Amino acid sequence: DLVNMGAATLTLFTNREAIAISQDSLNWGGRRVRVITAGGLDLWYKRCFTRDPISHAVITDQTRMKKSVIIFNRGAAAANYSITRATDGTPLELSATQAYQVRNLWTHTTIDTLNTTETAVPAVAVAGHGTTHLLFTPLSVISPVIPNDLLEKNSNAVIAALIKGRRGAAGLELYVPANGKIGLFTVQGRQIASFMAANGGQWYQVPVNKATLAGTFIVKASLQDRVLTKTFVLAR
Repeated sequence: DLVNMGAATLTLFTNREAIAISQDSLNWGGRRVRVITAGGLDLWYKRCFTRDPISHAVITDQTRMKKSVIIFNRGAAAANYSITRATDGTPLELSATQAYQVRNLWTHTTIDTLNTTETAVPAVAVAGHGTTHLLFTPLSVISPVIPNDLLEKNSNAVIAALIKGRRGAAGLELYVPANGKIGLFTVQGRQIASFMAANGGQWYQVPVNKATLAGTFIVKASLQDRVLTKTFVLAR
């Protein structure tokens, strides 16, 4: 009943993250890969359409694809379940060479990072007669590292698009995809922070007072022989 549906039903039907998985152009149908009789749980799995963040080519190597996993609880009681890379032989294709961001699509939250040294995700709750929908995205897709040869071949716009900013617990954090010198400036041109991105391909804590973290900032990144600029807006 589209006219009289409740708020919870409307939120479910209009969940953009879940719709993107259902309608992605890979057209790789989901399948039940494990039945956990003791807990009344079913495990469903689906490969997802993924593009390389640098070349924008479609990724066909399954070890670098995003993976959608749904835990379906057939029982009346709530249950907890921990997904592992192997999951008792279930073919979830979570490569041991990849680290993954794990996102709960019902709550729109990132719940864990599955590093290469880890084999399992902390147990997640599944309501009785309910589901939990998780998306595993390789960190190499979210936060790529640009080798020197690709740095030379790609345009400033492509590389600048990979520089990201976020407000962390200790202040401003910047993701820089390659080695270089990073400066943070106000729109008036006043430099308020500077640091070396010595390891490339990771998030860096910016040495700046947390109290000043509001407004528009300009990042200038000197990577090899080029200087890139990117603007960030941070609200209080």
